[in-house]
Amino acid sequence: MTDLRWPINLVGFGEEFKGDVINKHGEFLGRWDIDENDHPSFTPDGASEHLFFHPFVPMLCEEIQNGMKNSLKWPIHIQVTFQSRPVSS
Repeated sequence: MTDLRWPINLVGFGEEFKGDVINKHGEFLGRWDIDENDHPSFTPDGASEHLFFHPFVPMLCEEIQNGMKNSLKWPIHIQVTFQSRPVSS
């Protein structure tokens, strides 16, 4: 069984050139794959084209997570933490 400890999990990343994207609750979100430059991309379930692309996996996962927040048809279970910053004058 796959360890789903992250909010967004690219199953098989680092071992394969494509695989499933599953959230930490086990919900299937779509597929990831690697292009000719070794950059990952994400195709949502039911789509025929990539929706998100980023050369760095953590940033791709953040884009997927943000996309989930902004889409009514995707499942969402995201915890957001805000830090207050001093206001400069």
